[in-house]
Amino acid sequence: MKPLYWFTASVISLAGAAVMTVGFFRMGNDGISKSVTETGITSLHLDVDCDVRLNVDAHADKTTVTLTHVPDSTSVSVENGTLHMTDKRTSSWLHHIQFFNLNLTKSEILITLPPEEYENVQISTGSGDIHISGLQAADMTIAIDAGDLIMEQTCADSLSADIGAGDATCNNVDIVQQSIFELGAGNLITEQMHADRLTVDVGAGDATCSNVDIVQQSIFDLEAGDLMGQNCCFGGEVSISNGAGDVDMQHLTLTADTNISCGGGDVTISMTDEPQGYRFDCSDVLGDVSINGISADYIGNSGSYAVTVTAVGDVQIDLEHTE
Repeated sequence: MKPLYWFTASVISLAGAAVMTVGFFRMGNDGISKSVTETGITSLHLDVDCDVRLNVDAHADKTTVTLTHVPDSTSVSVENGTLHMTDKRTSSWLHHIQFFNLNLTKSEILITLPPEEYENVQISTGSGDIHISGLQAADMTIAIDAGDLIMEQTCADSLSADIGAGDATCNNVDIVQQSIFELGAGNLITEQMHADRLTVDVGAGDATCSNVDIVQQSIFDLEAGDLMGQNCCFGGEVSISNGAGDVDMQHLTLTADTNISCGGGDVTISMTDEPQGYRFDCSDVLGDVSINGISADYIGNSGSYAVTVTAVGDVQIDLEHTE
C-alpha cells in the first residue's frame, strides 16, 4: 500500500504545482494600459473590477479614459452619450484563483471629465476603491463589494452608496434630495455635508459626522458601532438607532422631534438650547440620566420639540445657551 500512497501523494502535489503555475502565469498578465478620448459624454455606467477615479478638470473639453493594467476583458464604448465600461470576464473556476494576490500591479481606471453637470452616474466594482472629486450629477449610484469610497467636492440631486466591506469618506458633499449610505462592514465619515434627507445604515462599524446639515430627515441605524458627531444640524424627522455602541454628539442642533435608541452603550449629547425648547423623555433608560445637570427622566413639559431616549447605559444631555 505504501507505493500506491506515495504515488497518489506525488500526483496530487504535481497537480497542485501545475495549478499554481497557471495561476502565476495569469497573475503575470498586466492587462490593458491605454488612453481613450471621447466627446459628448453626459452619463457614465461602469461595472468593473478594479480601482476607479473620477476627476473633473476645469480646463478639459473632452472626456479622457486612462486604463492602467485593467483586465483584457474590459470593454469601453459610448452609446447615446453614455460611457459604458464593463468587465466581461467569465466566472470559470480558474478566474477565481488569486494565490494570495502575489501580483502587486495596480489596476486602475482614471476618468478625467470636463466641468459639466452629468445626468446619471452609476459605478459598480467587485473589488476596488472608488474616488470621486469635483463631480456634479443629477443621480449618482455607487456599489462596492469590497473597497473604499472617497467623495470630495461633489454635488448631486440624489446619492445612493452601497458598500459590502469597506469605508466611505465624504468631504464637502452637497446632495439636493436623498442621500443613502449602506455599509455592511466599515466606517462612514462625513464632513462638510449638506442634504435634504440622509439615511445611514451600518452593520458593523462607526459613523462620524462633522459639520453636517440635514434639512428634512435624518435616519441613523447602526447594528454594532459608535455614532459620533460635532457641529451638526438635523431638521425634520430624526431617528437614531444603535444596537451595540455609544452615541456621542457634540454641539448638536435639533429642530424637530427626535428618537434615540441605544441598545448597548451610553448616550452623550451637547445640544443648542433652541428658543422653542425641548421635552425630554428618558423613562426607558436603564442607566443613570443627567439632563442639563439634573437627574430626572422628564424635563421641559412645555418644550416644542420632543427628545425621546431609550438606552441600556447612561445618558447625559447638556444644553448650550447661545446669545
